[in-house]
Amino acid sequence: MGEQEVVGPSELRRMHETLSDFYPVAYLNAWAQGVREEWAEFLDRVFSCHIPQIIQHLDNNNEEPTVIDVGCGPSICNVISASRITKRIYMAELLEGNRRELKKWLDRKEDCWNWGPYFAFQGVLELQPNIELIADRVRS
Repeated sequence: MGEQEVVGPSELRRMHETLSDFYPVAYLNAWAQGVREEWAEFLDRVFSCHIPQIIQHLDNNNEEPTVIDVGCGPSICNVISASRITKRIYMAELLEGNRRELKKWLDRKEDCWNWGPYFAFQGVLELQPNIELIADRVRS
């Protein structure tokens, strides 16, 4: 057995920078190429049926619920359904590359990820043919 190489701070920094730059696209290619309909339907049910019922039983002074997506990665698919019930959505992500990918979509950059299939499926779930309304709602 050979000895393990000790990785110093500068090498760790370089590895993190590489991960931050290449991870978002690799993640999206692996997990967001197609709509996972069962997951989208599950999230839609949770946010359109279950969460409002839970909120009715809580004393929240009629405030909108708050949704926090910690470790959201470069993806908005978890908050698309959540946007039906609240504008108070917070996304937290450690990797700068993932945050840049999200910002590209928020800023409507040409090279942002195409979330159109997700909005189209959400439009089916909501019986809303104008998917731009859904996209604008998520951006707001």
